[in-house]
Amino acid sequence: GADFLVFRPSEIAASVALAAFGERNTSVVERATTTCKYINKERVLRCYELIQDKIAMGTIVLKSAGSSMFSVPQSPIGVLDAAACLSQQSDDTAVGSPATCYQASSASKRRRIGR
Repeated sequence: GADFLVFRPSEIAASVALAAFGERNTSVVERATTTCKYINKERVLRCYELIQDKIAMGTIVLKSAGSSMFSVPQSPIGVLDAAACLSQQSDDTAVGSPATCYQASSASKRRRIGR
């Protein structure tokens, strides 16, 4: 988590795209980063290597494009709710999946028309 704070969002996005593409050949990664003129190649490569290290340690798990861990939130508030659910989970207790947490929080936030 905190290791990635030193990188710009565009550098992380480029690194994640390369990792998701499944390319592990450094020369191909270097060629891909040199074609983007607004990206700092060295920083993208460092971020990519960090991602690869996290994958090797089992900290990050890449999922295929067809699989989904949980449903996509329907609104920006849903994104924040899902993030809050993930941050509430700890090693001691499992709060529930983000989808379950999102559905529960969105249901409780609905307006009541009749009083």
